[in-house]
Amino acid sequence: MNENPYSELLKVFDKEVDSNVRLGIVKSSNPFIIEVGELVLDKDNLLVNKDIISDINVIDRVLVLKDGQTYIVVCRVVNV
Repeated sequence: MNENPYSELLKVFDKEVDSNVRLGIVKSSNPFIIEVGELVLDKDNLLVNKDIISDINVIDRVLVLKDGQTYIVVCRVVNV
């Protein structure tokens, strides 16, 4: 029995989406520096949602999207 070819395509898309969505930790607020995995990111490769920039503190967790060499801080995330 042949495997559905779309299931393989979905696996590729899942890997692509997963690799572009990351969780970061704020290491410094001035200058703004976050750590994503082993990467340390600063103003040279970050864009930050203007509505949250003043509310982010050191050790906060943030949702980060990767777009090529640029990382976009979308929002702060918290435990529930």
